[in-house]
Amino acid sequence: DLIYSNIVVSRKAYNRICINEGDTTYKGYNLYWNFGDVIEDLPEDEVCLTVADPEFADFDGNDFTLSDSSPALELGFVPFDTGGRTFGSQNGGKPEKYRRVITCETVNKTTYYDIEMTGIVNDGIRSATGLPDYDGAYIVKRDILGYFCKAGIPAGVGDVVRAVNGVRIRDPEDFVKELEKIPGGTSANIEVFRNQKAYAFTFVKPDGDYVSIVDEAVEEWENERKK
Repeated sequence: DLIYSNIVVSRKAYNRICINEGDTTYKGYNLYWNFGDVIEDLPEDEVCLTVADPEFADFDGNDFTLSDSSPALELGFVPFDTGGRTFGSQNGGKPEKYRRVITCETVNKTTYYDIEMTGIVNDGIRSATGLPDYDGAYIVKRDILGYFCKAGIPAGVGDVVRAVNGVRIRDPEDFVKELEKIPGGTSANIEVFRNQKAYAFTFVKPDGDYVSIVDEAVEEWENERKK
């Protein structure tokens, strides 16, 4: 499936936007708007996800003409006829073609072993996580049997690390710095923000040079085979 350059609008306070992750192969450059209210369950890992007013001429009057300054246009949305009784039907108006644009801000990622993180760099990420501010390390990728698994850190994609041993985490760099301060083999506390709630956990930092669980298993298997 390809889901790109759309405008999704709802007046619901918690608009649940659902996309079947198993069937979706690409999603990006979509604009979401909930009239300033929180949008719940925005798609994870969407390229150039934007939360902004699409600037319709008259939403209440069903005039969905976009202003020339609409952020949806910069994301590649192609205006089409939304007037008449056929709008919304199978035979109604449709965009003529997809206009590719590369105007979206690139979000820099910080990598720590097999973990990729970003800061809370825009309202889209903040709204998706339900955070009250812009502090934290937002997890965008991790190996299931990687560093977090070995350390017993229960943080997954979409979670935000907010504190380590009581120290506030403002961005991924802070998170890495605080992790490096912890001696190997010792326990530490971590605060993770998930589904608009804060959770506190304890983990043990791996001792010595980090080797993933998979690599350890492969090495053990090879050693056994040599015997």
